[in-house]
Amino acid sequence: MYKTWALSFRPRDGITDEQVDALKTWVQNSTDYDYFVTEKSDNERHGHLGLWFSEPISKGNLGNRILSMPSFQSLDKTQQLFGIRAGIKPMYNLGWRDNYLDPLNPDKVADVDSFQLISSRYASDEELNTYFPDKNDDQLKRKYEGDPVYVRLEKLFYESQAEGHPAANHSPQTIASLRAWFYDMMFVDRRINVVEDPKRREWKVRALFRFMNKTRKIIPQILSDSDQAFTLDSL
Repeated sequence: MYKTWALSFRPRDGITDEQVDALKTWVQNSTDYDYFVTEKSDNERHGHLGLWFSEPISKGNLGNRILSMPSFQSLDKTQQLFGIRAGIKPMYNLGWRDNYLDPLNPDKVADVDSFQLISSRYASDEELNTYFPDKNDDQLKRKYEGDPVYVRLEKLFYESQAEGHPAANHSPQTIASLRAWFYDMMFVDRRINVVEDPKRREWKVRALFRFMNKTRKIIPQILSDSDQAFTLDSL
C-alpha cells in the first residue's frame, strides 16, 4: 500500500466529460494533493493523474473506488481491467510529473495541443516528496534497480556482446554503434519490440546509452562524428 499513485485511464471510447468531472470531484475530496490532465480528444481522449493521499491505500482499493462511480459502471469487464486498473501504478518520485508529462518529451509532442489541465493542487516539491515511499522499503527493492525496460535492454546488450554481435562489441561503444545494435535487435534478430517512429527510436537509443553509462553528461570523445552536434541539453 502506498500514499502516492500515478494513474493513466484509457477507456476504449475515450474518457468522457462525465467521467472527468466525477474523477475531479472525488480526487479533490479524497486526496491531499493531485495533478490531473487529459490528452487528445474523442475516442482517443485519456487521462493522467498523480495522487497524494494522507494514508496508504492499495491498488485494488483505489481501483474499486474509481469503478464504483456511476459514470464508470457502464464499462465492461475488459475496459475495467485494461482501460482503468492496468493504468494504476505506485508513484515513487516526481519524475512522472516532471518527465512523463513534459511537453518536450518526444512521446508527448503530438498531445500538446489537446492537453487540458483538469486539476492541480500542489505543495512544494519538498512537501510532496515526504509522501513517497522510503527507498529502503522492501516493496521498492526491485524498482530501484532501475527502469525495468532499460534493465532488460542492458542485459540483452551484454548477452549479445557475449554471443559476438559486431555492434555490441564495437570499441569504443558509441551512440552510432548502439543504434546499429538496436536496429538489429528489432529487425534482424527480432528480440525486442519494434519502435516504428524514428524520433522515438532515437530517443530510446540515446536514453539507453546514458542509462548504460550511468552518466549525467555525454563525453564528446565517445561520440561518432555524426553525433558531435548532440549534447545532453539536446536530448
